[in-house]
Amino acid sequence: MNQGNGQRPIFESRRDIRYFLSLVARRVRRGDIEVISYVIMTTHFHLVLRSRQGQISRSLQWIESMYARYFNRTREKHGGAYRGRFRSKLVESRAYFRVLIWYVDRNPVDAGMTRSPALYPYGSAWHYVRRRGPPWLQRTTVESMVCAIAGTAQYDPTEYVRVMCARESAGRRELIERAANSSKDAPLESIDDLVGAAPSHVQAWLARNAANADGCGTRRLVVSTIAVRSCVAAAAQVAGERTIRLTRKRRSFWVALEAGLLHGAAGCTLQAVAGIQEVSLASAQSRVRAHLAAVRTDAEYGATAAAVLGAAIREDFGPPGR
Repeated sequence: MNQGNGQRPIFESRRDIRYFLSLVARRVRRGDIEVISYVIMTTHFHLVLRSRQGQISRSLQWIESMYARYFNRTREKHGGAYRGRFRSKLVESRAYFRVLIWYVDRNPVDAGMTRSPALYPYGSAWHYVRRRGPPWLQRTTVESMVCAIAGTAQYDPTEYVRVMCARESAGRRELIERAANSSKDAPLESIDDLVGAAPSHVQAWLARNAANADGCGTRRLVVSTIAVRSCVAAAAQVAGERTIRLTRKRRSFWVALEAGLLHGAAGCTLQAVAGIQEVSLASAQSRVRAHLAAVRTDAEYGATAAAVLGAAIREDFGPPGR
């Protein structure tokens, strides 16, 4: 992914987009990359690529360099066309891959340029809702995924609309954007172990996180803050106010649970937890530690935490296979 310098447009016409994609196609024909999904916007682009020869970086450098020369030459401009070097993230999770394709497809919808990804001609969704597309678009991976989700033996373009062109999800969008900005090379790599997992498995995952020796658990990114907060609130509304007791002090069950999941499952720093819950850093740290202690010592709390985390995962990723 990359964007124009100063968020200025780098694709101003259909000719620009066609030239950029022709450069992408040249690297495909060389056997350097496979294009699985893409979208070209006015100010930026997203490409979901695979390279069996490890040529993604070299290919993108060439594509961007050639396009910048074309862009500046046709407009009699000088200087950098892009904000900087392209950003890239490794996708190792099936669940992450599916949500990433959804996010890429929805870019023009979120920008108000179309009401459906299927109607935007400069993205791969335009081709996936049809039986044919450009020869440089490697369709097998996405088509196989859609068949698996839809439970069909053969690919049906109408299923792509049903399965992938889903309605807006603020939590899902937040999750992908935070993954893109994560310092980890492969964010969300552990999510496949949790999507559709039994509550006991999710509870065991929470217990392993709570056993971390530094006292504040391991900060993971597997769900959005939006999903965590909405699912904690929903559970609290059903169950009513509860408290947990650690040593001689009682704490709000739901406040501790929200703080703990924001830190341990939504990847928030303690400072971010404090900001979300509008408390001091010391209070946020105390709440996270209370959550971790309760996960280790209180089976009922651990089961509730697992149920809420499972609900948050379903909210972001959908039910198993969806």
